[in-house]
Amino acid sequence: MLKRSLLFVGIAGASLLAAAEPAPKTSEANAPVITEEETVTIVAVPCGSAAAGQCADKKACDDKKKCDDKKKACADKKACADKKAGCAVPTPDYSPGDYDLAYCFMETSGLPGAIDDANGFIIMEQMEQAPMLRPARPAFEKFFHDHCSYHAMKRDLARMHLATFTRDEMKKLIDFFKTPEGKKFAASQAALNHQALAIRADRIHRNLPELQKNVQECMAKAQQNGSAAACAGNENK
Repeated sequence: MLKRSLLFVGIAGASLLAAAEPAPKTSEANAPVITEEETVTIVAVPCGSAAAGQCADKKACDDKKKCDDKKKACADKKACADKKAGCAVPTPDYSPGDYDLAYCFMETSGLPGAIDDANGFIIMEQMEQAPMLRPARPAFEKFFHDHCSYHAMKRDLARMHLATFTRDEMKKLIDFFKTPEGKKFAASQAALNHQALAIRADRIHRNLPELQKNVQECMAKAQQNGSAAACAGNENK
């Protein structure tokens, strides 16, 4: 078995060997004391020697490195814990006045009506696609009222707008929505959104056979080739 050596001498031996003049002999009092215990060879450095001072510096350096590593580990652990807790990106701290301004902006712009109208359209569309669910319409309406209405999402929507617009921009937009043109724009948003959703639903319905045909062709080709790559050529058509 090879012996392991723990060397506590902080001097550069190679540099001493390369010196032009031989190094002075070490006095017997200051000579390193060599002891052996089992398979470990220990070279002890006498107190007060130059080597001992270098060992102290090395120890201080090692202690500092351990301290820095510990601090980094703690920081990493805290960051990991914050991420697990969902706090990696802290929510901005808005004042009550900020929220009031955002509420005024949203309500002046007609957002509450647009959201509630969109919820009504989604429920109606669901009832048309699945008529067997019509007896459960009250359950759908209650669900959307409790979780997806303007009042249910009000605070989240306010934060969204505060992160998008500056306070001055919101004030200027509020002034615009108070003009005749702004009032017309705000009042028309719900109807325009409803019409846009209706146009989309109608186009999907009228062109659904085309989608069904393309899906069937892609699935058949993929089954033949054993890969979904068969549909890659149709992506841009």
